[in-house]
This record gives sequence, C-alpha cells and structure tokens, in this order.
Amino acid sequence: VYSRGFVRDITDRKALQREVERHTNQLEDQVTERTQQLSDSEAGYKALFNLAADSIFVVDLEGKVLDVNARAQDILGYGPSDLAGDSFVKLVATDFQEASQNLLERVSQGEPQVPTTEIETSDRQGRIKSMEMDLVRIDMGPRSSIMVQLRDITEHKKLEVTLQRYNEALEEKVVERTREIEQAKVYIESLLENANDVIYTLDVDLRFTYLNGKVEAWGYQKEDLIGKPYLSLLSKRFRSRHLEETLAMGAKQDYEVEIVSKHGELRSVLVSVAPLLNEEGEQMGVLGIARDITERKRLEQQVQNSERLASIGQLAAGVAHEINNPLGGILNCLYNIRKGTLTPERAQEYLHFMEDGLQRVQRIVRQLLDFSQQRELELASANLHPILDRVGVLTEHVFVERQAVLEKHYDESLPSLMIDALMIEQVLMNLVLNAVQSLQKGGHVSLTTRKHDDACEILVEDNGCGIASHVRPHIFDPFFTTKGTGEGSGLGLSVSLGIVQRHGGEMLVESEEGKGTRFTVRLPVIRSRVPSTVKVNS
Repeated sequence: VYSRGFVRDITDRKALQREVERHTNQLEDQVTERTQQLSDSEAGYKALFNLAADSIFVVDLEGKVLDVNARAQDILGYGPSDLAGDSFVKLVATDFQEASQNLLERVSQGEPQVPTTEIETSDRQGRIKSMEMDLVRIDMGPRSSIMVQLRDITEHKKLEVTLQRYNEALEEKVVERTREIEQAKVYIESLLENANDVIYTLDVDLRFTYLNGKVEAWGYQKEDLIGKPYLSLLSKRFRSRHLEETLAMGAKQDYEVEIVSKHGELRSVLVSVAPLLNEEGEQMGVLGIARDITERKRLEQQVQNSERLASIGQLAAGVAHEINNPLGGILNCLYNIRKGTLTPERAQEYLHFMEDGLQRVQRIVRQLLDFSQQRELELASANLHPILDRVGVLTEHVFVERQAVLEKHYDESLPSLMIDALMIEQVLMNLVLNAVQSLQKGGHVSLTTRKHDDACEILVEDNGCGIASHVRPHIFDPFFTTKGTGEGSGLGLSVSLGIVQRHGGEMLVESEEGKGTRFTVRLPVIRSRVPSTVKVNS
C-alpha cells in the first residue's frame, strides 16, 4: 500500500497578507484622522455660524428652513426645531412676503447676485422687526441650499424716523426763523428810514458806508455821501485832528458838531457814535446817530436871552455893589492926593490902596467874563492827576498859612478824559481854596479820584466848618457869598459849575455843619454836551 502527499510553500502568501493588513491599518488611520478633521471643521463652522452678528437661516431651494443660528434665535425667538421644514417666508410680514419669495426663487434658479433688500419680520411675540436681507446660494456636492442673512435695523429705522421728524421740525423752525428775520429786517429798515435822526455807518477810514433817508433834509441824496469822508460833511472849524482822534478812540461818545448842508447852510448837530466790532472784537467801523438841533439851539438862545434880560437887574446890582466899593475907595484916595495935604509916605500908601482896588475890579470883570462863558472849550485828552498835582503846588502856601494838610488818594487806573485842562484846573483850584479857607488850624483837605460807572469823579473833602442848611441851596447863585466885604465876589462856584456842565458833567455837594464838606466833580468818560444838573445833599 502506497500513500502520496503534497507540500505547498505559503511563505509568499503570508507576506502579502501582512502587507495588506499594514495598508488597511494605514487607511483606517487616515480615515479616522480625516473624519476628525471634518468633525473639527464642522464644529468650527458651526461656531462661526452661531457667533455671527447677523441672524442666519439656511433654507433649501424651495425656501424651507433647514437650520437657524443662535443670533436668529435671540432676536426672533425661534429655534431650529420650531421652524424645521417650514417656509422661511412665513416669518416675513405680509407686505413683504411676495417680494421675499421672488428673491428666493431667483437665487434658487441660479441668479448669482440679488440686491440687499429691506423687509419686516415678526418675532415669536408678534413684534415687528425691520431687517436688511441678503441671499447667498451655497452649492456643496449634490445638495444646494440658500443662506438668508438678516441684519436687525429696527433701532436704526427708529433713529431714522426720529431724525426725519427732527429734520422736519428743524426745517419748520428755519422757515419760521427766516420769516422772523425777514420781518425784523423790514421792520428795522422801516425804523431806520423813518427815524427823525440821521443814522449812518463809517468804515475804519471814517468814510460813509450807509445813511438813512433823513439825510435828504440836508439836501443830500445817499449816493452823494457814500464813500465820502465823514469830516467832509462838517464845517471848516470842526474839521480838526481832535475830532478824528475822538472818532478813532473806539468808545461810545456824544459831542456837538456843525455840518454844512448841500446848499451851504450851517446846521448844529448832536452826534452819538459807537464802535462797530466784529466777532473777534476788532473795530470794523463806527455807528452814528446825528440829531439836528439847529432849531432847538435857536430857541435855547432866545430863552437864554430872555433869562439874561430878566436877571440883568440882579446882575447889575451885584456888579454895582462889588465894583462901587473899591471905586469909592479909589476916588477918596484921589481926592486926598489932589488936595496936596498928604505927606509923601501917606500918598504912597494911598497909591497902594488904589492899586489893590483896581486889581479887585479887574478880578471881578474877569470872573464876569468866565461866568458869561465867552471862551469856547479847548478839549484835548488829559490825565486828571497832573492837574491835581499843579493845584496842590499852587495852593501850598495857603496850607502852610493855615497849618493844614493836603492829602491825595489817586486811582491810578483812571482813564484819560477829553477836557479843557485849564478850565478844570480853575474849578479844582476854586474848590481847594474854598475848602482850606473853611478849616481851623491843623485841619486837612483830601483830593480823591475814582471811577464810578461811566464817569471819573474828583472828590474835594475837608473837615472844616461845613455849610449851614439855609445857605446850601444858594451856594451856586451868582454874587452869593458868606465871606466878608472884599474877600469874595460870589462868582467862584457859579463859574465852576458852568465849566463842569459844559463838559457834560455834574457837581454834587454834601455838607454837615461843624463836620465838613465834600464836593464831587463828576466828568463823563463818554463826553456829552448835554448840560447836567446840580445835586446838593445835606
């Protein structure tokens, strides 16, 4: 009995099996790795999907909702389970559904781009939301979808409505304000053209830039003067450098000038000027108001003439009394000299008496001329303090005789004034002399300057005997005096008052018997030619 056996070599097959297993393991590792990558990528995209600032809906090509991001859930209140399989258009307000459906169909059919559209949607509570909608087709393999992006513009729309209302209200206010300005313009133009005074403006070179119709009363048309120098309208005696400097000072001022009409007639005019300033405070011109006071001055002159005629008897009596006394003494001296019975020494003494008497008559005549105000003011810019210092020097000997003290209290910030320095010095000299003459030995007089409102004040104060209450109302009357015969003419305070008033100022008096007197001279910083009043206080 025979047996037969076979032996097969499988070494190569085992090697092949091991190689297949190795490749299989590698492929599984790659699949696992790729699956993890896809999972990670999907998680990343999902995170971006939910963190997007806009509400995002993913719908199929028929418009049915496939997915909803977290932002859409926050704004509209719907989650994926609430909307899955429902038509997206159901979320859209009725008035916008048709347009939204048309856009979805256009994208579904492959249109590459549709415009951003404003729509309204309804949230879960039924509240209307304004949205901007963008549609993007997504093609990934055999499955295509549409991404619907909704941007919430509800607050923006509210702001637009508010802004629109504000703009409309603002436009109404602008229209109303424009109408008011037009009415104000017409009203102001009417006021300017119908004013009783000439109203004008000047540029920085003092040339006319505007005049109202009142200038026709002087024979001029507006066109005759526009562009012409202001000074050319004035009479020759007023075309001075002083007036030009006054206009250029940049402060409100009142003064009197004389203009020449087109027919050559001289007219007296009271002018008030003020600077015109731009937004930076720089002077760009001058505004002026000119009032014709020719007729008023004529009437005033007539009244003054009448008053002078009425008081001439009083003045004549005062002059006669004041002059007759020294003249009587002079005549008596001449009579005795002519007799030839006097010794040379006595005759020389009589000559001195005669000289003193004539000097007294001369002083009275000079004061009468000042009282009648014959001399015109010669105004110039001046500081009050040097004037007061000169008065102190000139009266020093009187203080020495009385053993009195002169005190000075100056406000160094005091501005310069447009004054006649010699006349103001005369006023202050008279007040200081009156003050020192009222003192007992060892008394004092104080000179004080200060700024008060729109005026500069000079206070002359003493601690002398004061003024009796029954005398106070008469201290400014001409020829009224409480001094002895030959000591005063009674014209000093009258002349002083006239000078202050001609400067547009005023003089105040306060006094108490046994305690002293204070005179206050108030001079305006803005010079006015309108006479002021005298104020006497107890």
